[in-house]
Amino acid sequence: MPLVHPKYKVAVVQAAPVWLNLEVSIDKTIELVNEAAANVNRYPASRGYLK
Repeated sequence: MPLVHPKYKVAVVQAAPVWLNLEVSIDKTIELVNEAAANVNRYPASRGYLK
C-alpha cells in the first residue's frame, strides 16, 4: 500500500531581521506571512509554474 502524503502550500522569503530587536523581528515575520497569505494567487507556484 503506497504512502499518501497531504499537500501543503508553502512560501519562502529571505528577509533580514531587525538586528538586536527580537520583538520587532517577530512582528516583521508576522507581517510577511500575512502579506504572502493575502497574495497567494500572485506567486508563480500558485499559477502552476512550479509543480
